[in-house]
Amino acid sequence: MPGYGWVWFYPKGIANILSLGRVKEKFRVTFDSALDNCFHVHKGEGKILSFAEAPRRLYYFDTEDRNEVETMFITTVADNKSKLSAQDVLQATRVRSLQRIIGRPSTSDLIRYITSNEIKDCPITVQDVKNAEFIWGPELGSPKGKTVRDGSPQIRLTHSPIPVEIMQQYRDVAISADIMKVTGIPFLMTISTHIGFGSAGKLDNMKNSHIIKHFKSLIGTYITRGFRVTIILADNQFESMRGDLADLGALLSITARDEHVPRVECYNRTIEERVRSNYNMLPYNYIPPIMVIEMVYTAVFWRNMFTLKNGISKTQSPSEIVLGCKLNYQDHCKVEFGEYVQTHEEHNNNMDARTIGAIATRPSNDAVAYYFISLESGRRINRRSWTKLPMPDTVKDQVHRLARRAKANRHLTFTNTYDEDLDTLHRYLEDAPENNPVVEHDNVNPAGVDDGDDEEDDSDYNPED
Repeated sequence: MPGYGWVWFYPKGIANILSLGRVKEKFRVTFDSALDNCFHVHKGEGKILSFAEAPRRLYYFDTEDRNEVETMFITTVADNKSKLSAQDVLQATRVRSLQRIIGRPSTSDLIRYITSNEIKDCPITVQDVKNAEFIWGPELGSPKGKTVRDGSPQIRLTHSPIPVEIMQQYRDVAISADIMKVTGIPFLMTISTHIGFGSAGKLDNMKNSHIIKHFKSLIGTYITRGFRVTIILADNQFESMRGDLADLGALLSITARDEHVPRVECYNRTIEERVRSNYNMLPYNYIPPIMVIEMVYTAVFWRNMFTLKNGISKTQSPSEIVLGCKLNYQDHCKVEFGEYVQTHEEHNNNMDARTIGAIATRPSNDAVAYYFISLESGRRINRRSWTKLPMPDTVKDQVHRLARRAKANRHLTFTNTYDEDLDTLHRYLEDAPENNPVVEHDNVNPAGVDDGDDEEDDSDYNPED
């Protein structure tokens, strides 16, 4: 058997019996009866085989239904420990204890102390120090107490001009609009007909006045680049906003009863697929609402950042056309969604910690900064400096704690305004076309547009709980 070795074969048999002892010699095996009651065999490259319990109490894996789960490559402390022997982990633990005892020197300084024999009779080797760094990353007390404020970066003011032919032919913009709920959180979803620029704005309520604020912000974004939103295509739920949209210079075109707007429906499905893929690869069992919101914005952000196969430009992405924002590896590709970091905080010479634990989400427009979710407050924060670290179990516990406080839904669902499942409604759609990108909205502002708000509260988070 590939990856396992020789097994007894009986042509009339229906299964091969594997020895747990032999399997664990070749692969990492995990089991938690309280979580999902499955044996998980970690094959490497992020793939996991799950052996479920059969009615007669044996655990099996159906080879005809190869449900191989892939996980995001977010480094965790537990994974790092599993790659070392028990003795190596013990020695690494002694390294961290020694660092705390002698005043938390940096890793390079500690290696210098050991190699120069400045700590007499020290049982710790240089390799032990490297193993500790591999497991936990830099000693946490060091960045919390020694991090200095970085100099403010010089902001590069780049301007991506819109080709004349695009402005001449596509200055008048028609956008399709709909409302999609993700785990019960409503978003105003829009996408422009030709440019393919999409948006997602989290709705705090379903009042017309609040939804109109989102439309006003979106229309203002187009106007800033010289476009005019003249038509809004939507279904009957937007009929009561006709007058307010006319005041913004847009004619509302309503579909017939029980009909849908295909372009925005395809766009919703694209975002749904990307959010679900991201969600299923996170190392958390469930997440707070603020993280669900940021997953939607992240999917929208990256969908807008690339040119479209059938778009109006082969060289400029929807984000570059509408926001003037061009993708840059050094600015936008620094950290993965869901990674654990210590963000560098503003500080003076008092005793406050100089970093805080946070979860990375997406790039912001503020001087090559990123948005993070603070593990202390449960809020979204905007920071330009941070240190990436392997994720300890305490971080996952805190994410679960924030989710419980917010009474978060443990399942990821996608529905329309009337709570009808979108997977069922989308069956009539063909494969989503390539010319339906997306924009990220932060509450009232399109994603990628600086809203001037450094922190966004999780409305369900109560620090007193």
